[in-house]
Amino acid sequence: MLNKKYLSVFLILGISTLFVACGESAREYKISLTNLTAAQAMAPLSIIIQDKSTNYVTYKIGKIASVALENLAESGSPLEIKAAAESKNVVYASNIEGLTAPGKTKSINFKVRAKNIRLDVLSMLVSTNDAFIGKKDIDLDFNGKKTFFLNVYDAGSEKNDELTSTVPGLGGEGFSSIRNDINNFVSIHTGIISKDDGLLTSGLNSSYKWDNPAASITIERIK
Repeated sequence: MLNKKYLSVFLILGISTLFVACGESAREYKISLTNLTAAQAMAPLSIIIQDKSTNYVTYKIGKIASVALENLAESGSPLEIKAAAESKNVVYASNIEGLTAPGKTKSINFKVRAKNIRLDVLSMLVSTNDAFIGKKDIDLDFNGKKTFFLNVYDAGSEKNDELTSTVPGLGGEGFSSIRNDINNFVSIHTGIISKDDGLLTSGLNSSYKWDNPAASITIERIK
């Protein structure tokens, strides 16, 4: 069971349609997340859209994770990074609702009026300590459909101990303000070890491992 603080967020299922701007000049998109892992459920996919007037940084390899990113990577909650992005006046900030199960796809439709826009997407792998998928700076000024593949990153904010008490997907703690990773910066995730492969205290078995890319997103320009 997931961390109770965010359980209500995760249990909202289905396809959501949200509208940022209405009118004849608005452009409509559909974003679909496909989970390519064998056993890792993915938290609500955070969606941040910016234009040239803003420069909100969701994550950066080699840099310390923001508290908003730490929340997303440790608990799966999309709410803090959405609020942080909105405080920077981005064009659009929202999320696909509910978990995306292994092998499944979930989608969201939205409309925006702005031009010269780019997209960032992020989501936690819930049966980890602080692993997340991400893709940045996707140019949305196109017609038709494009697919992108997402790798797994380590937020560097929580030790990858894989304990039942610290992994939200196993019912453990979500966000903690205490940072105890020896590397306090965002990096490519080296993967879980699991109890099957030598980490005897791990609450995870080898089925929770993944290969990159762990997910894909398809973006379709509808209108």
